[in-house]
Amino acid sequence: MELWMQMHDVPLSHMSRFTAETIGGKFGGVVEVEDHVVNNLLHISYLRTKNFMDIIKPLPTDIWMSRLNLPMVWISLRYERIRNSCCLRCGIIGHNKHECNKPVTIAS
Repeated sequence: MELWMQMHDVPLSHMSRFTAETIGGKFGGVVEVEDHVVNNLLHISYLRTKNFMDIIKPLPTDIWMSRLNLPMVWISLRYERIRNSCCLRCGIIGHNKHECNKPVTIAS
């Protein structure tokens, strides 16, 4: 299924088409990359790609981004137009968290 994925908290120095394609490519085929620069101005504060996603698997919500000679950065991933059909417990599309029968995983 094709979904628009937003990549939030990307450092300004890494706001590029290459970064969007690299991050988006980790989670399925990148179909389209939105140009976030219009008339040499940044018109949105996040990167955005349309990806072909395997919706049988949980959708990733965060990823570490490594940078050369700098600390890693935590990137938040958000998906457009799936609010009512994506479970916030297990990350799978098709049911909501109140209907989920999967056990909750807690990280410590």
